[in-house]
Amino acid sequence: MQKLWPNKYANRRATYDFEEQDPTSLPPAGYLWTNAAAAGLSIRNFGYMVDNKPNAAPGAEQISRVRDPVLSRVTNPFYRGFDLDYPDLERAKVFLHELAEYEKTGNMPRLIVMRLGNDHTPAPPPARSPALRRRR
Repeated sequence: MQKLWPNKYANRRATYDFEEQDPTSLPPAGYLWTNAAAAGLSIRNFGYMVDNKPNAAPGAEQISRVRDPVLSRVTNPFYRGFDLDYPDLERAKVFLHELAEYEKTGNMPRLIVMRLGNDHTPAPPPARSPALRRRR
């Protein structure tokens, strides 16, 4: 995958190879959550294998579809998937709210998968960067 990453970001590949869009990228033994479900473990998904609703406001449902049948049953619909324009702070609020419920009930999933995509490779545009706005 590391070898293919620069090709995608340079727009030299038509598909995004890393999430089931290219059959050769599928793990032969299944995903971690597939094997955990087969072993009877409890799972909770925050942001993997989801399609986001366009322009959903923070606090509203973020997910229009879950592309994995195992994750579809255990996905938090208020946690937005990969979207570089959506702040990780909003994602963290959703997770912390659910974590507080786990602490109250004592019933936490054995496996939690979480996607945090905002702090990624592209630099933020100056208009959206709080640090750069303060300098003006």
